[in-house]
Amino acid sequence: MSMEESFTKIELNNYDLDRRTRYRCNCGEQVGFQFHDFEKHWKSEFSNLQKGHFVGAPEGEAFIDFYCPQCNVPTTIQYSLSAGGQHGEFWYTIQNVAVGQSA
Repeated sequence: MSMEESFTKIELNNYDLDRRTRYRCNCGEQVGFQFHDFEKHWKSEFSNLQKGHFVGAPEGEAFIDFYCPQCNVPTTIQYSLSAGGQHGEFWYTIQNVAVGQSA
């Protein structure tokens, strides 16, 4: 499944009125995220996954990870932070999703 098919939105801007996205797992379950989830996990090393399922993120990116509530597949969303424009505009862009095998 492509990134565009997996998420309702892959870029979340601090000036957007709707700063939410939903991830759709291969099993069909949807998991929602809000802008503050990406803020909270930026530069965090906290993982919701067991050690054997941990993926993390490349240097300069961050991650949010979880087990799908329906099929229990370990999932890691890797994302970046960009800034530009005027007046403190910044946004998070989802770069990749790493999906493992059922736990």
